[in-house]
Amino acid sequence: MTDIIAGFFAPWVIYALLLALHLLLPARVVTGYVRDPTSGKPLKYRLNGPLVLIVMVALWAIAGLLRVLPWDWLYYRRWPALAGSCALGLLFSFAVVLPAKRVRRAFV
Repeated sequence: MTDIIAGFFAPWVIYALLLALHLLLPARVVTGYVRDPTSGKPLKYRLNGPLVLIVMVALWAIAGLLRVLPWDWLYYRRWPALAGSCALGLLFSFAVVLPAKRVRRAFV
C-alpha cells in the first residue's frame, strides 16, 4: 500500500523539484512577442530548460548510483504515478480555469 501512495505522489515531488530548479538555476531572460493584455508590454521569458533537464537527469543518476532509489523505481510504480499525474493535472486545471472570468458559454 505504501508503494502505491509513494508512486501516486512521486510525480508531485518531481514537478515540485523541477519548479524549484527552474526558479533557482540561472536563466537567460528574453523578451517575447506576446503582449500583456493590461499593460501592452511584451512578456519576458526565462529560458533554462536544457540546464534544468541536465541537473534533473544528474540527480536521478546520483540517486541510482548511491542506491537511494533503484534505477527502475518509477517504472514499477508507473500506474500509481500516472494516476498521480492525472490528479495533479486536473487539480491545477480546475484551480486555473474555474476562477477565470467566463468568456462565452461552454460547449459541455
